[in-house]
Amino acid sequence: MKTARRGSIYIIVLSTALTITVLTIGAIWVNRTDAVARIAQRDEAGARRLAYSAVELALANAQNTVYWRTSAAAPLFTDLSLGEGRVSASVTDPVDGNLSNNLTDSIAITGTGFAGASRQMMKLTASVSDSYLTCLDGGIHAGGAMTIGSAIVRSATPIGANGNVTATGSTVKADVYSAGTINGSTYSGAKSPGVTAKVMPPSDVFTQYAGIATTIPYNSLASGRIRRCLLSAASNPYGGGTNSRGVYLVDCGNQPLQIFDCRIAATLIVTNCSSLEVTSSVNWTPSETGLPALLVSGSVRFNMLTLDLMEASFGVNFNPSGNPYLGVTDSDQVDRFPSIIHGLVYASGAIIIDQRLTAIGTIVAGGNVTIGDTAIVSMTRLVTGSPPCFVMTAFRIDSTSWARQVD
Repeated sequence: MKTARRGSIYIIVLSTALTITVLTIGAIWVNRTDAVARIAQRDEAGARRLAYSAVELALANAQNTVYWRTSAAAPLFTDLSLGEGRVSASVTDPVDGNLSNNLTDSIAITGTGFAGASRQMMKLTASVSDSYLTCLDGGIHAGGAMTIGSAIVRSATPIGANGNVTATGSTVKADVYSAGTINGSTYSGAKSPGVTAKVMPPSDVFTQYAGIATTIPYNSLASGRIRRCLLSAASNPYGGGTNSRGVYLVDCGNQPLQIFDCRIAATLIVTNCSSLEVTSSVNWTPSETGLPALLVSGSVRFNMLTLDLMEASFGVNFNPSGNPYLGVTDSDQVDRFPSIIHGLVYASGAIIIDQRLTAIGTIVAGGNVTIGDTAIVSMTRLVTGSPPCFVMTAFRIDSTSWARQVD
């Protein structure tokens, strides 16, 4: 009986030990499974954060240029170490699938984050937003100083300079700003000295426009003059042929150039000019909306009159077939046109204004602006379109477009 009792006790102890062992193993397995799940959840959350970071990193380095878009057609970066994981990013064009063919197309950035064994993807869409360079904020801007003699200056929008502004016995009917000081008299508008300097166009502005221009040979200009003619997209009385966008380049070869008694419905680029003067009566507007009227690599003097440009005085029809003025063409020579400049004027050097100048647009000098003693200037600021080199292009994100991506 004692032997049987001891055997029963042994079986009970063995069964209990086996039960405890099974329970212990089960608990260990459950804990291990929970730990694996927690690690997976942690890695998933970390990978998602890294995917967001990948998109933000790509966007921070994005540039809306053909070069960047072309290079972005390949992955922007792959397996880049970041924090406790790795990131990759790629860019696509959701509009037509071609990143580099149109700078106005939106982009879609996909960021991938890797943390542990987890891989997460996030996608964001960004559209293109243009803003004008701040040098176009007002009617007249000098990258250097602005000096106003005993002149009359009227502008519905501010005028000013990145340097000092000085008026001597002037009548300035405009708000005036300066990154430096504002001196002299007489100002009838608000004065704002010490402002942040305005952003100027890049140094390659002339190279970029030269790329779309038709060259007018300087030796085709009699005595270095553009006068008594119509220059437009459809009409070029000088050499080189016409340009469908109405963009022409004159390289003066360090010789002088005078522009007077003519109608220009075009963008004119002037380089290497020993002295450039726009004088007498000129009716000037770009052929294409969004392009400047005049670009000068150097300095220019405006010495214009308010007398109308009259066809009868010069025996020239300034609005023949194919060259409408305010939508009208004719075959006579009895019309008259106001002496006025429409559009953006930029000179990398100085701009000097004498006598009278009426302009609807913006006048910008890379150097000083000098308004002479006898000048009467009437400015109405108007900037249209997106003139290349005079706009800042940036990507604007659509925060509602964030979306998780799956393969």
